[in-house]
Amino acid sequence: MASSVRDGETEFWFRAHENGITFGFSEAEWSAVGKLFRRAWEMPEIQTTWDELTMEYGEL
Repeated sequence: MASSVRDGETEFWFRAHENGITFGFSEAEWSAVGKLFRRAWEMPEIQTTWDELTMEYGEL
């Protein structure tokens, strides 16, 4: 991940090294993504799945 400032606003950029696909988020969008992931992580189904995968594959 990289960040840059354009027109006074911070942007967050991701680039997949394997295929060069790049996408970016404004600061507000990045904040919304973070909130979405936090909400998902709190779901019992996600915690159960994570625990099962950790048991099967070790630390993820």
